[in-house]
Amino acid sequence: FARERDHRELRTPGQDVLHQEPARGDVNRDVDLGDLLERLTTIKAEARETADLPALALALDAELHLHHRAANVEAIQRLFAEMRECAAVGPPEAACVCFTGLAMNVLFGDPEEGLRAARRAVEIAKAGDASAAQHLLRAQSRLIVVLLYRGRCFLSENAETIREGAIRAKSSGDLFL
Repeated sequence: FARERDHRELRTPGQDVLHQEPARGDVNRDVDLGDLLERLTTIKAEARETADLPALALALDAELHLHHRAANVEAIQRLFAEMRECAAVGPPEAACVCFTGLAMNVLFGDPEEGLRAARRAVEIAKAGDASAAQHLLRAQSRLIVVLLYRGRCFLSENAETIREGAIRAKSSGDLFL
């Protein structure tokens, strides 16, 4: 599924929505949240049918961002359960994406799980699997955010994490991280 369907489809038009300010509580005036979620439901079902767990992880991550923008904590908690399941059985790429998403639990009820998940995402991305390694910058960025929320960003034990993330971010050219 992921090899047949371009992964960019998982990021558009929803990805554009993620970088815009919500209009009066809505995700975006021009894009209906229900339509995006329906499309993601279809993508997730197809990924499950074909056992394409990396595609499933990316769809879960996109859905997490949409629910976060809409402040739908109940839906986010349900997604966390799906992400835990996918991370447990998926290949490194899927696990890395899911653990990066689970790091958001720092905001939604279990900051310790958020920190553990963020650290695990970075570990997986660094382990050498090329498909997971492509997610290293995002995993590092998420870990730094979690450390910041936990008040641990400037502890000496985290200095190397901050340094590595900063170096990678400077060389990435990605302005949205």
